[in-house]
Amino acid sequence: MKIVNKTIDKSNELKESVVEGLAEVMTDDREYLVDSSRHNSQIELLKSYEPGTLSNKIPTSFYSYFGFRDWYRYPLIYPYSINCIDVADFGQIYDERNAVDITYDDKGVNQLQVYGITKFAFDKNYLIAKLSSQFDTEERGYVIFKFSSQEYEQFNNYSELMKKANEYGYEGSDLITIKEYDKLFFKSP
Repeated sequence: MKIVNKTIDKSNELKESVVEGLAEVMTDDREYLVDSSRHNSQIELLKSYEPGTLSNKIPTSFYSYFGFRDWYRYPLIYPYSINCIDVADFGQIYDERNAVDITYDDKGVNQLQVYGITKFAFDKNYLIAKLSSQFDTEERGYVIFKFSSQEYEQFNNYSELMKKANEYGYEGSDLITIKEYDKLFFKSP
């Protein structure tokens, strides 16, 4: 009986070890990005947009957690991120202000109504994006999302989008894909 119990215990330990190991392999945790000795220009840009009152209240995982398995997460200006399911080609904006730890706390995360993002750019006040449908080739237009109010405006074409963005004083770059944005987190300043 002792041998059976010992075998069961070892089996349970092995099972737990395998589950933990798989979770580590399948999780895209880039904690090294927030290590003060290894600066990343994209993280530094995002942090420069933080309101001073929040700088010590933002979970470290906000900048270092990039998803799990076939779910991709890319930090924007706190508390927002772009999340993708299955492929990193179509994203949706999430508000994560109520999440204590982004890695584990999906109860504090809210999906917003801006989805189908295929290209985007942002400055400290606005996100501009091209929207498409994930399930067909239909283009859904363009959008400006206001970080301060979560309001958004839709446009039929890129010219209308940029005209309004310029009226608002948009200072960001031109649109890039979500995969291009991901690559920014691998560059050093």
